[in-house]
Amino acid sequence: MVVTTPTKRARITELKDLGLSDREVGRRIGVDHKTVGRVYREHRVKHDFYNIPRRCGRPHRLSKADARQATMYLARGHAQDAADVCRQLFPTVSASTVRRALKDEGIHSAVRCKKPALTKKH
Repeated sequence: MVVTTPTKRARITELKDLGLSDREVGRRIGVDHKTVGRVYREHRVKHDFYNIPRRCGRPHRLSKADARQATMYLARGHAQDAADVCRQLFPTVSASTVRRALKDEGIHSAVRCKKPALTKKH
């Protein structure tokens, strides 16, 4: 994928403001007409040629705030494991997604060691 430089972006918007079509601007600058339309549409919203957000990959199912909420839910003892968190907080998300978010937050799974009872009563 070719990155459109800020100079090209400025030239695209300048030619579009003069009233040229997307295809004509694309021919003059050497980019696709769809690129011309996208650049012009983004410029009308942001008015900045240098601040270009990168949007690659699939968006996250859980936000960082959701992951922190799940972490606090476990830390306070409201849930035993990721499946409980999933059922109580995020019913539309799978348990493995919640597990992955918890791992990213630094909470890893562990099996509790069995310990002998202190007295016969226990």
